[in-house]
Parts: sequence; structure tokens; C-alpha cells
Amino acid sequence: ASALLTNVGGQVNYVLQVVDLGCDVAVMFLFTAQEQWGSLMLAACVWMWTLLVSKSYFAFRGSEAPVPPLRMVAAAFGLAEMTDGDFSSDGYATFRLLHSVLRTSPLCLLKTYVLLMSTSAGMVSSVSEKVLITGIFVGLASEGVGVAYWERKMAGGVRAPEGFFAGVFVVRVLELASRCGVFALFAAVNGCERLGVLMAVDYLVLLGLIYRHGSINLLHSVCAAFPMVLVSVEPFLWAASAQALPKHLFYGRTLLEALMVFGMVFTFPAESYDHLAMHEPLVLGSLAATFSLYMTFPIFWRAAKRYQEAEEDGDDLGGLTAASAGAFTKTGETEEDRALMARVSKNPSISQDGL
Repeated sequence: ASALLTNVGGQVNYVLQVVDLGCDVAVMFLFTAQEQWGSLMLAACVWMWTLLVSKSYFAFRGSEAPVPPLRMVAAAFGLAEMTDGDFSSDGYATFRLLHSVLRTSPLCLLKTYVLLMSTSAGMVSSVSEKVLITGIFVGLASEGVGVAYWERKMAGGVRAPEGFFAGVFVVRVLELASRCGVFALFAAVNGCERLGVLMAVDYLVLLGLIYRHGSINLLHSVCAAFPMVLVSVEPFLWAASAQALPKHLFYGRTLLEALMVFGMVFTFPAESYDHLAMHEPLVLGSLAATFSLYMTFPIFWRAAKRYQEAEEDGDDLGGLTAASAGAFTKTGETEEDRALMARVSKNPSISQDGL
């Protein structure tokens, strides 16, 4: 059942990625038609950056990327085949993660900003607006599924119910929606140049926190901090000591940043953000996503810690880990049998004859 669920999840993951790729291509055509050359160049740079980093990652590991983007698109039109192994492999989960955090997340921010500014300037048609909104929502879903699927594959042996990973998907979608909304609002009020300064400062703060935490070296810190400007990369189920930056520090930083931006937006003189009133749903959506994120994050963070502690407790019971305990309970033993096994694990001197 677990293998079937993994395979089905991988197929949903794949379909969303293909749709996300198609939406990104449509948005780039839209930028070309509207002669938004700056946005087009930024989108092209994000694509090239993603392809370069993902290819370099798999080359460094001595393997090929499991599902190249062109093959995925060809498979969507019946021109290539995708096997079950493509969907369930760890390589595909990692490939999907790289595209989620390196391509989908930055392009969601770009589309959100372009939608906000084009709408406020009266430069967007109803068709263009629909293309951008569709691209944003598909990107949010794609990034959420991609990261949650990778977390399920890379849980590090910690057992958690499937409902936990569905909750992780919700948290990831809210996280990206909040970050894109916060950064787009900041850029709308202060300009793209100051947004670049804010993100650069954010990166340096992240780099300092990651290096101070000490779980990875300086070179890895420089690389890990880039995607973490927008989204948290590492699984909730990893121990804090194994993460580049523990979740409470990451989300604490983003909360302070969100409060600063919202305070700036709502305390500046009215003429500084009159154009935001033309896109009030984005302002309200950003507030709602941010509020919902910080209401749900503590729930899943504490749940993840409980699953980690349960795994550690299982390791202490004579090697009876949560995984092996789960396998044992499938044989249909009773509560009395389980109590007896716990006694044996605590007192190895008890012999089989004694039992």
C-alpha cells in the first residue's frame, strides 16, 4: 500500500510539474507579447539557473537527472514514456525539489509582482490577468506537492501518518503564498531596487544563521541560503541538529520580516500605496496566508518533534525501532504479546524457556 501511494503521489507530482512548466511558458509568451523585456529576462535567468544547478547536482553525484524537463513534456503528449520507477525513485523526488525551490518559487514571486503592478497601472487585459493568476495558483500547488513529496521520501526513517504530509503540503503552500505576497507588496511600495536590497540582506542574515548553527560547512551554507530566502527546504521530520537552519529560527525570521513589511505598507503615507487599493485581494490574501501559516506551523512543528522522539524512544528499546515495531504489529499480535516483547527487550537475560 505504501509503495502504491508513493507511486500515485509521484504521478500527481509529475502531472503538476508538467502543468506548471506549461503555465511558465505561457507567462513568458505573455511577457513577450506585452514587451515586458525585464520580466522576460528574469524568467529566462531563473530557468537557466534551475537547469544549471539541477544538472550540476546530479553530475556531482555521478548520475543523470532522472526525468529531464523535455522528456516530461514529451511524455505529456505521448511522445515518450514514464515508468513507475521514474515516479517512485529518490532521484525524481530530489529533481522535483530542485525545480520547486529554484524555479517555481522565484517565478511565483515574479508573477505576483507583475500582476500587482500591471493591474494597478491598468496595463493588463482580462486574459493576461487570468494567465498570471492561473500560473500563480498552479505554481503554489506544484511547489507544495514537490516539497511535501520529497519530505515523505527523505523522512530519515521517522514514521509519520500520511495525514502529516498532507498537512506539510498546506504549510508549504501557505509559506510560499505568504513570502510572495510580502515581497511583492514591499516592491510595490518601495520599488524593485529596494526589494533586491531586502533580499540581499535576508540572504546574508540566513548565511550567518546557518553558519552559526554549524550543521554544514561554509561552502554548503552559501549554496543552501539561496533557495531559503523564499522557502524552507529541509523536512520537518529531520532533527534540528541535521538541518542547515532549524525550523523555529527560519520561521521566526520570516515572521519578523512579514511584520516589518506589513507595518511599512499600512503606516506609509496614503499616496505611497494608493495603487495597492486596486488590487486589494492580493493585500488581503497575503495577510490571510501569513496569519494562517503562523497558526498552522507550530502544530506541525510540534507533531514532527513528537514523531522524532517516538523514533528515538524506539531505538532505546533494545533496537526495537518504530519501523521494526510497525512491522511487528502487522503480524496480528495482541497487547499482551507486545507487553511481553517490551519486557524481553529490557531484560535480555530472560530465556526462551523462561517465556
